[in-house]
Amino acid sequence: VVRLPFIWSVVEDEKNPRSLRADAWDYLDDAISQAEQRGMHVILDLHGAVGSQGWEHHSGCAGKNLYWTSAEYQERTIWLWQQVAGRYKNRAAVAGYSLLNEPWGASPEVMAKEMKRLYQAVRAVDMNHVIILPGHSSGIDAYGKPAEQGMQNVAFEIHPYPGFFGWGQPSLQVHKDWLQCGGLGLTGNTGVCEWNSRLKNLNAALLIGEFQPWAGLGAELGGQITRVTYDTYAALGWAATSWSYKLLSNSGGQGNGTWGLVTNVNGQKIPALNFQTASLAEIETLFTSFGSIPYEPQQAVMAWMTSAVAPIPFARP
Repeated sequence: VVRLPFIWSVVEDEKNPRSLRADAWDYLDDAISQAEQRGMHVILDLHGAVGSQGWEHHSGCAGKNLYWTSAEYQERTIWLWQQVAGRYKNRAAVAGYSLLNEPWGASPEVMAKEMKRLYQAVRAVDMNHVIILPGHSSGIDAYGKPAEQGMQNVAFEIHPYPGFFGWGQPSLQVHKDWLQCGGLGLTGNTGVCEWNSRLKNLNAALLIGEFQPWAGLGAELGGQITRVTYDTYAALGWAATSWSYKLLSNSGGQGNGTWGLVTNVNGQKIPALNFQTASLAEIETLFTSFGSIPYEPQQAVMAWMTSAVAPIPFARP
């Protein structure tokens, strides 16, 4: 399964609200078809809502966060999801709809209330697909039990990043604490054990929508931690989609483990370009070059993810 992020303006015409772009479905249709041909599934992830749902750049525009205070933007997002659901409601390759990526620009209670509205809007069009409710940076408690809220066929989504964003540093120990509940195995009350207990009380499924297990650990250890992370989530019955697949850099190479599973080869440099001053032709030339520059995958991740025998990194002294 691939979690496919898209921003609102891929579908909606920026200059004509509540109108589809002429090419509104080109990119999503193609990605879904490509997955279909390979026996894969796609989770459609609204990564950026009109007005932006947070202050971070990944919501579409850094420092904005206007979605929560604009009834117009909220209604346009409802309209957008109904267009998406109407198009893909019978598409088996679509595994589900992830309503909004990291909607942390409001309180957990406001977030939960608005996500319930989006849930209802999608269900008015599509009764079939899983609807994925995003977690807040503080968790998922504001939702309550989905069944008691009249919600069915839903999952929660969280983005744990051991070793990043104030969570220590990338290391064997920080991953061990998360995956083995402070080293106590699956009987402790921290890490994945705590989340497993929460979910049993809610009677709900979970998607680990983003995580980055190989970054900053070096090639071999990064590969082993990746395999153990996926195995742990699978044993708990959690779906998981790492972030991100490809990352290009000006210098290239994997280094100590980049955010990308695939990167441009070391020495195959991506020219630095100031997008504020570059011409359209320069930007097009840069983007066109991405189709021909040599790439390299994280080989240790590939090897361990396809190995018949799992690694045992936490057995190290």
